[in-house]
Amino acid sequence: MHNRASKKWEISALSLQSGDGTRGRRPTGGVPPSKTLAGKLFAPLRSTRMRLLALTLILCTPLMACAQWTGVIDDPDGYTNLRARSDAQSAVVARVEKGVVFQFDTIVQGEEKASWLKVTLPSGQKGFMHSSRIRFYGDIKAFSDTSPEDEVNVIARQHGFEYFPNARAAARGDARALQRFFSLGTPDGGWGENHCMYANLLAHVLGDTRLAAFYRDQKPAMQQHIRETLQSGLTFYPFEEKAYLRRHFPKTAAAFGMK
Repeated sequence: MHNRASKKWEISALSLQSGDGTRGRRPTGGVPPSKTLAGKLFAPLRSTRMRLLALTLILCTPLMACAQWTGVIDDPDGYTNLRARSDAQSAVVARVEKGVVFQFDTIVQGEEKASWLKVTLPSGQKGFMHSSRIRFYGDIKAFSDTSPEDEVNVIARQHGFEYFPNARAAARGDARALQRFFSLGTPDGGWGENHCMYANLLAHVLGDTRLAAFYRDQKPAMQQHIRETLQSGLTFYPFEEKAYLRRHFPKTAAAFGMK
């Protein structure tokens, strides 16, 4: 993974070494240990390895089961073949049409950023699809309210707004809500990694045209926040973010100055 992302995981691992998730100190942002998601969930787990595994399971599930996301194809042919194995010569087990929403694994054993990802169709059919043909599927329903004590909510209130109502407004294209969302940046720790995942969903609900237009209208400091969030190394994992943006968000990539 990207060096910056790796550093975040290292920090997350260290922050879980005490039962309250803080190693005896109050977490960044002033959230009391008793209020943090890590403090509540990881205290019963005795080893750092167990806590890090539990954190990984949670961070992989903003929408569904661990390590799976919702996706659709992005193929100029209007369809993509699902294959029996992870190579282009293996048998075709299904033809996936444009608009079909499916699940795909974001973690492939032995490969940090795999070329082929395991896909599960609505019918239950499983197979492999080349990663270049997959894009995340964003749904505004993913921004449903969670517990007021969840870390993203606590941090957002410290910045003067409610996280999920603001995210829903941002997904509808509200410029002020988008500014508030991206102003959170890419902070270290579990809640920051969750924020990056919600940034993924926001980008896909908003779409390339509106995202690029919003970016161009912002001052340099806000533009930097947007670039850093969308190129954090976590936001579009397991895809390489620059290649992903060029392919699926070409207008935004051009606005970023990517070549």
